[in-house]
Amino acid sequence: MTNDDIKRAAYKYAGDVNRNRKSGIEPYSVVDFMEGAKWRVNGVWHDAKEEPKYDKYFLYENVVHAYHVDGIYPSEDEPFVWDDYVKDMGLLRWVYIKDLIPDL
Repeated sequence: MTNDDIKRAAYKYAGDVNRNRKSGIEPYSVVDFMEGAKWRVNGVWHDAKEEPKYDKYFLYENVVHAYHVDGIYPSEDEPFVWDDYVKDMGLLRWVYIKDLIPDL
């Protein structure tokens, strides 16, 4: 979804919810809708300092703004060190895959 898609949806939403209300509040509804959409998209991301749970797939963004999917599956033979992983992968932020799926 692009910013233009969000803006169109915001105007449609503002028109729908403000149909029977006092005129002039539509711009506030548009801004509120757009801020909510941004929050939904950005609010699920975790900082690289926070380690994801084991056995859960996640998407991460690295320093060259490439995206990769991974999961942590610790081994008894070799301990997993999150800080080393962050450094080796150039990880900036991550999100659980399940958090990217919309709630329907």
